[in-house]
Amino acid sequence: MQKREVLILALISIIILVCIISLIIKKDNVKIMPQDEQLKVKIDELIVFSNEIWFKHITDFEWDEMYIIGPYANPQKNIKSQKINWKEIKTSIETNDSITLIVFLYEGEIVSYLEYPRSKGNFNITGVRKYNKETGYFRITNDEWGVIDILPQ
Repeated sequence: MQKREVLILALISIIILVCIISLIIKKDNVKIMPQDEQLKVKIDELIVFSNEIWFKHITDFEWDEMYIIGPYANPQKNIKSQKINWKEIKTSIETNDSITLIVFLYEGEIVSYLEYPRSKGNFNITGVRKYNKETGYFRITNDEWGVIDILPQ
C-alpha cells in the first residue's frame, strides 16, 4: 500500500470514529426537565384552602393529557407513546411508595411533571391513570385521622 492510500484509510477511520463518539455523546446528553415546583405549591395551597383540584385551572402551560402514576408503577410500560422521552424526567416512582408522579403531555411529548408526596395528599392511584382537561378534576377529603385523599370525580 502506498502512503497516500494509508493516509486516506486513516482519515476515513478517524471520521467514522468521530461520528460514532458524537452519536454516543448526543444519545446520553439528554437534558433533564426540572420538576414543576410552582404547581406543587398550588396543589399544597388547594389542599389547605379548598376541597377540589381542577388541573386545567391551576396549570399555566398547554397540555392535553395528564397521567397520574402510583407507587411502584412503570410508566414506560403503561404509557404507550413513541414520542415520550422518559429520560427527560428524573423519578423514583418505580421504587418509592411515598410519592405520586404526575406527568403532563402536549401532543404526545412531556411538558411538565412533578412528584407529589403522598404524606401531603394521597391520590390513591395504583398503576397509571390517564386524564384530560375535562376529567382532571379531583375532590379533597380529610378523614378523622388526618389522612388527606385526593379523589377523581
